[in-house]
Parts: sequence; structure tokens; C-alpha cells
Amino acid sequence: MRNKYFGLILLIPVVLTCIARSQAPGVPAAPVVEVGFEYLAFTENDWTTEAKGCTPGSTVKTAEVTFARSDRVVLWQIRGDGQYRRTIVEESTANDSITNAVSVPSPTGGLITDGLGGALISLRKPLNVPNENTPVPAAEYVYRIDPEGKVLYRLLLPSYVGESRDGMVLGENNVGFTTRGSKLVAFDVNSGAELWRWDAGLPGIEVFAALADGSCLVQTPKAVVNVHSANQAAQMFEGHAMMDWHGQIYRKGS
Repeated sequence: MRNKYFGLILLIPVVLTCIARSQAPGVPAAPVVEVGFEYLAFTENDWTTEAKGCTPGSTVKTAEVTFARSDRVVLWQIRGDGQYRRTIVEESTANDSITNAVSVPSPTGGLITDGLGGALISLRKPLNVPNENTPVPAAEYVYRIDPEGKVLYRLLLPSYVGESRDGMVLGENNVGFTTRGSKLVAFDVNSGAELWRWDAGLPGIEVFAALADGSCLVQTPKAVVNVHSANQAAQMFEGHAMMDWHGQIYRKGS
């Protein structure tokens, strides 16, 4: 028996019931619009499960089922005339037992232009372990794609468990800012080197805006903080902020 799945999450039972060959449709991806182009980031999954010697109606132990997979994170750069460029940002393949842990890369939604004609895209690689109830922190990365579609680097970010707040902003002098968990990370957009990281001491923070003086405004669950470096930060005001079309920042009402 061979089953092929495209863009699915598998729920693995203890015993499988053999059926005839089937196919499942792909999961639609959500577009992200950026200035100058439209970008679409999504994951392609080509998965095949196989149990040799299995006949319809019989059962087979999960440990006897093999799982072959090919996973690709794809970035489309779509031009105004409808033409697009396809870039494979990350790709992995495996052929193993279906009971083994699987790490499938996927875009997180963090996608911005890099200010140099290319793009920055956030990816995560969670480790999915069958029958494991304890969350395992996913590996988190930022990739830079150049104007020709080449992957220039992969920056490893802090791992965490919890809600994803992974926005990015560009600051002065080609410095990028992004958050993971309780940490704000500043990095060099050109080289992908981490410059410094600031720890808010509580999870759930997210970037709000980059300022002309090189600092970054961060929204924490309790306040808006202006962060200049790993050791220099000052609270602007309590509560949450919003920004209008002219770049003016306001405090949200309760």
C-alpha cells in the first residue's frame, strides 16, 4: 500500500488499516504583499507512506510503515505583469519509519524586503515527535534572498515555546530587528551576523517600529519599550501602541 500526501499534517495511530491508494489536495498558502513586488511564501510537502505486503482490509503495525518525504519552503517573487520567480529557500528529504521524529520547515509569516533589492524571510523547523505531549522548541531562522533569488545566509535565532510573534523591521545602517519569545535580536542585514540581543524578561514581545536614531520600539504585554542595545532600554509608556499612515504613534485606549 502507498499513500501520498501533499501539504498535510499526519496524525499517527498505533495500528493502521490498509486502504486503496489515495491522494489528498494541497493546503493553500497565504500571500504576503511587499513594496515593489508581491511575495508568496509557502511549503510544498510530498509525502508517501508505504507498507509492503499490505492488502485492503488488513492491519499493519505502525512500526512496519515507512515514511518518505520531500519538503520545500518556496518563495515566489511576483511581478506586476503576472510573471514570477521561484526560489527554494530550504529543502529536506528523508525515508524512514513513520514512528520517527519529523522536522518540517515552514515560513512563519515574517517576510519583508531587505532594503537592498532582496528579501528577508523567517522560517521555523519544529520537531514533531509521535505520541510526545511535551512541546519541543522549534529551530528558528531568518534567511536573506538576494535580488537574483540566491540564498545568501541563514541566521539562527533563539528557540522558545509559546505564541509566535516573529515580525521583522529594518532600521538604520542596514540593521534588522526581530523578536523570539522574550528576546529582541538585532542583526546585520548584509552579513547575517547577530549584533546584539535584548531580553525583556517576559515572553510575548514583538517589534513595533525602527526609529531614525537606530533604536527599535518593542511592544511587550505591558508596555512599549525603546531599545537601543543589549543593555540600554527605556519604557516609553504603559499599554499598547498603534501607528497611523503618517508614522505618528499613539497609545491605544483601554
